[in-house]
Amino acid sequence: MKHFFLLLSMVVFCIQASFANDTACDSMAVTMVRYEQNWDDTEGTLSLRNHTKQTICNVRFRLCYFDMSGTLLDYKDYCKTDIDISPSMTRQVDIPAFEARRNYSYYKSTSLYEDRRFKITFKLLEYNGSYFSKTTEKIPYDSTKWEGQIYDVVEQMPHFPGGQSAMMRYINENLRYPEEAEQSDVVGRAVVSFIVEPDGALSDIEIKRSLDPAFDRMALLVVQGMPRWVPGKQDGKPVRVRYNIPVSFRY
Repeated sequence: MKHFFLLLSMVVFCIQASFANDTACDSMAVTMVRYEQNWDDTEGTLSLRNHTKQTICNVRFRLCYFDMSGTLLDYKDYCKTDIDISPSMTRQVDIPAFEARRNYSYYKSTSLYEDRRFKITFKLLEYNGSYFSKTTEKIPYDSTKWEGQIYDVVEQMPHFPGGQSAMMRYINENLRYPEEAEQSDVVGRAVVSFIVEPDGALSDIEIKRSLDPAFDRMALLVVQGMPRWVPGKQDGKPVRVRYNIPVSFRY
């Protein structure tokens, strides 16, 4: 396999940070015991069980989606905070439904199309870890579709929870070099654009400058899996802000 470097190019310079105090992750500390998604659902529901002797306050995990023949369809990382799962207890967690507009359904749930059933695997990435900044402003969930002015620059720019170094860590852990591009000599940069909403959610995620379809897809997947950001503020109030992230690929 070719050696490569995945660089996140930000505004001015690279911040180096130490993560020596991160919580070691026991992959069996939290497991998925159930999942539900019917063909007409807009959300999927996981049941997560805490196998530790401490309360689980936050969790980061990856779901891989497969068709019934075992072919990988997609994968996505999720971050959930303030879930509070007591030791030996189970908690339901809602996530966006997989391919909701195309009537996909979990293979154990109610199905409309037999050829649109899927299975999933659950992988715990981190729990109760420093990845989740305890000093980050609490951002309540609000499914309301935001409207109003979209700013390019505000008094307080939005940022990834934990800052630039935390975002670089997230990118490095989750960005994969496309297998179909291993034999190519593609180098360069894809720019991902999105709106940070007043509640910290990311919307309107798109490629602003394309590098190659395979690389574009990888960049989009990583941004789509990001946790809620700390929103930007103008005159002390959270506002909608357009943000761009250049993601560079080079050997």
